[in-house]
Amino acid sequence: MSGAGISVNAGIPDYQTLRKSEKSSFDISVYNSAADTARFLTMVCNLSRQSSQAKPTAFHCFLDGFASNGRLIRHYTQNIDCIEHRLPNLGERTVQLHGRIDEAVYKSCGWRTSFLPTWFCGSDLPDCTRCQGVALERERMGQRQRGIGRLRPNVVLYGEDNPSGHIIGELAERDIKTGPDAIFMVGTALKVPGAKKLARKLCRAVKARGGVTVSINKDDAYSPHVSFTAVIERLESDKLHMISELKESNNHIAEAIELKDLAEREVAHFKSIAQAIEIDNEKLQQEVKTLTEVVEHFKSTTVKSLDEFTNNLKFGLNLFAAKTSSECPPFK
Repeated sequence: MSGAGISVNAGIPDYQTLRKSEKSSFDISVYNSAADTARFLTMVCNLSRQSSQAKPTAFHCFLDGFASNGRLIRHYTQNIDCIEHRLPNLGERTVQLHGRIDEAVYKSCGWRTSFLPTWFCGSDLPDCTRCQGVALERERMGQRQRGIGRLRPNVVLYGEDNPSGHIIGELAERDIKTGPDAIFMVGTALKVPGAKKLARKLCRAVKARGGVTVSINKDDAYSPHVSFTAVIERLESDKLHMISELKESNNHIAEAIELKDLAEREVAHFKSIAQAIEIDNEKLQQEVKTLTEVVEHFKSTTVKSLDEFTNNLKFGLNLFAAKTSSECPPFK
């Protein structure tokens, strides 16, 4: 799960900086007055321009590497800049929790279209083009008009429900069932209640199966409301080059995984051979034991029979000698 911190190096200001520089906020109250709405729309248009020009950071590319070799189950982000979608693999693994800056939406009907800054000049929100089409059709058919909705940037604001909340919840449940063994919270203090709740849920699931949970931030933005295995704070800028090195080593990791799989297959093969040898050895030992018993039985029965035969022969000869000649000496 990522926050604004991972996009700062791409030229996207974090929310604290935006609030100070643009004198606006991401609260639903921005639509309460024309002046607040105008400031908010100006801020969103500036952010849209910055996002369209931004390039993925080393950390985005690092995540894309994990996505490419199948090690990334999901990337949940609170960012709306859509930088992930400029990479070949990360975009399809990314869930944007708070909307996206490149879309406009009419909340009531859920219709979405591309965000065009020219539509959002001043304080007036543009009409929903889909509603306009429906209104014209109803007018043509002589039906009663239902009104035309207004488009707004597809950004989830503080104080409003996330219309995609139930979908995100179901997706998180499916992700948990896949058995993740690590989760990283990067560049976020988890101050938004929905994100904090999701973070707790994911961390509990990972810890339950003996995995690790890590919080990584450039400053001390650690959230005490979520339990982590490790917390990395105050990450200095001159240490961020490590991300590039990690990305480079990610290819070596993929190669190591292939070698590991090959080694495991070889070990399994040798184990099967050893088991076969062990089985053959057990059979041989059993056969030797049986043969030994047969020999011992043969020796005992043969010697016993020979002794009986000798005694009987001696007795018969002596008896014969006694009857035929009393002078014949005893047979020995």
